Amino acid sequence: MVIAPVIQVMIGTVGWRSALLILASIVLVVVAPMTALFQRRSPREVGQFPDGVVPDSRGTHVSRQKGSRKDTRTPGSFRQWTLRAAIRTSAFWWIGLINFCVGFTVITLVVHQAAHVVDAGYSATLAALVVGLVGLLRSGGGVFFGFLSDRIGKEVAYTLGGSFTLAGISLFILLQDTASPAILYAFVILYGLGHGSTGPINAATMADLFPGNSLGRIIGTFEIGYGVGGALGPYLTGYCYDRTGSYTLPFLLVMATISLGILAIWMAAPRHRRTSYPSKAD
Repeated sequence: MVIAPVIQVMIGTVGWRSALLILASIVLVVVAPMTALFQRRSPREVGQFPDGVVPDSRGTHVSRQKGSRKDTRTPGSFRQWTLRAAIRTSAFWWIGLINFCVGFTVITLVVHQAAHVVDAGYSATLAALVVGLVGLLRSGGGVFFGFLSDRIGKEVAYTLGGSFTLAGISLFILLQDTASPAILYAFVILYGLGHGSTGPINAATMADLFPGNSLGRIIGTFEIGYGVGGALGPYLTGYCYDRTGSYTLPFLLVMATISLGILAIWMAAPRHRRTSYPSKAD
């Protein structure tokens, strides 16, 4: 919420080159040391253990808690997923498609939403504030839809979040001038909240479908799809804008991509694969 408007002020004051150098200095002086000091490498470092198990008196072994669910598994009690085994499943490719769609949508809006607001007649400072508010609401949307997905299922929660996003972008297409600022505010609320649903639901879906020690490698592989979508989206939509002189077609393309992502999570069907594991042959 804060950094986008602040950077816009810096650009207007000292230029974009100096603004980038200041931003880089913040990362170097603040973010990097905090990561080195406070990030933990293992859940055990903060007293966290798998559900249903507790350390014994020496802290070296784990045992089941009384009253824990019968289907609770401890590490090593099931065949863990590997990247090779995951790639052989259709769910892997559907989740990869979701990541492509999310990258396409998110990076396209990051690049073009401020430009569209300025094209409609609003100031660059307000456009930067819009970007910041979307980021703030994304945090709230992540908490809300993440909570919701634990109770009604990831497919349903992702669909609801995608519906919020689709509604917000539909209104954003209608933003042509400064006569109806309510349209801009509605876009910020709906898109910000809906956009927030993708992160926690997508991550939880990957963990449900492919649990095990290779989960980090599997998620890293999915990032390729996100990167490809993020590279293609801004370029393709920018090309459409240059050819048509309007953001209508580019944003309709974004909406089609969001709809494709919603279809993909239903095809991956994490609720039906929550307890599935690769066979020993894998």
